[in-house]
Amino acid sequence: MIDPSVKIPLNASSLASMVFPLLATYFTTALLVTLPGTVVWRRALLPFTIWFAFCVGAYLDVSGGDPAKGQANQALAFFPFMIVMRCLAWAVYSDQVQPIPGSFADANAKRASFWATLWNVCDLALGLRELSWQGPSKPKTLLQVPLPQGRSSFLRCRTRSVIQLLHSSGRIRV
Repeated sequence: MIDPSVKIPLNASSLASMVFPLLATYFTTALLVTLPGTVVWRRALLPFTIWFAFCVGAYLDVSGGDPAKGQANQALAFFPFMIVMRCLAWAVYSDQVQPIPGSFADANAKRASFWATLWNVCDLALGLRELSWQGPSKPKTLLQVPLPQGRSSFLRCRTRSVIQLLHSSGRIRV
């Protein structure tokens, strides 16, 4: 465990020296994963991303030294962990990720301007589940857009599945 005396308080200096490098490597990796032939660069950035994430998670003190607010430091450690996991997945990809045809990211990719590329990088980096993107490891079932259902058919299907679940568990008898 890190000694509390070496914790760095959250201020403009710590943001510039700790958080900005982590975000810079994260967004750079997001840019590289959308470009072809950048596997080596993504894998070369990974150790820096891991180091910056460790520094932010271990040394940055958002609680202000108050032991009663120590859970804030633990909550902060989740975000660098999430960044590392996503960069690790992107570094493992042997190919670039492609926008799903017909998505907003696909329309931006076809424009091929600086702002469209920047928008796609932000969409990829800040999107929680990469919904507009397909990578080599994403199952094909996630790439298919489900057909819209009406409210009555949705409720009918859900009610039927709940009844089947209760029947198979022995809670109700039909």
